[in-house]
Amino acid sequence: MLISSASAHAILGGESPGHHGPFILLGIVIAVFLVLYAEKKWKRSKLRLKKSAEDLAKAEDDEVQ
Repeated sequence: MLISSASAHAILGGESPGHHGPFILLGIVIAVFLVLYAEKKWKRSKLRLKKSAEDLAKAEDDEVQ
């Protein structure tokens, strides 16, 4: 016998780490999605703050004149 029955069961399934591959891939996809979403929200917030600062500065300039 070339392969023992214990080795054959380990190769064919059982507790092999290969079965967790789809879950690892799903976790990576979710992490990338969350990073991209957070970056989008951060850029939008930064743009909104910049616009508010410009509007406030313009309003102050109008009051001075």
